[in-house]
Amino acid sequence: ISLPLPEGERWFELSVACKPSLRGLFPTFIVVSRDISDRRRAELALEASEVRYRFLAENSNDSIWTMNLQGKFLYMSPAAEKLLGYSAADFAQLTVDTILTPASAAKARQEMQNILATVQAGGKPGAVIDEFEHLRKDGSTLWMEVSAKGVFSDAGDLIGFSGVSRDISERKKVQAAL
Repeated sequence: ISLPLPEGERWFELSVACKPSLRGLFPTFIVVSRDISDRRRAELALEASEVRYRFLAENSNDSIWTMNLQGKFLYMSPAAEKLLGYSAADFAQLTVDTILTPASAAKARQEMQNILATVQAGGKPGAVIDEFEHLRKDGSTLWMEVSAKGVFSDAGDLIGFSGVSRDISERKKVQAAL
């Protein structure tokens, strides 16, 4: 329940229990309330933040993604669907080994191992920026520049990777023509 008060809106959680009267007259109600205003404000701030980030991810021309330690994609923004031709359902089944050419997949696996080794040695790995050749659903390939970094749990454990991938096909064509 929310109450507008002079010092601002406050939210309360109510628990109500009915206790029957001993004489059969009027029952007694026990009401316990707890001020949950701080929690509610945090929930509202999180919702607003999620809306902003979802807007950015869904409207970016670059592909934004996350994957687990095994290289399976957990999230892929709509830009990836446009660039590579896979549906969101397809991405849920793809791994780094199936979305990259064999040479690029090997390079990506090595980069993932380097990040893991740095973490295991007690270091904090930085972002990896490299070029990888992706396999489109139609069988053609697309060069993308990938900026990736480790994702860590609250306890500091490496739990996956996140990144942004950008189409660099035109740049590769110009480089090849030189």
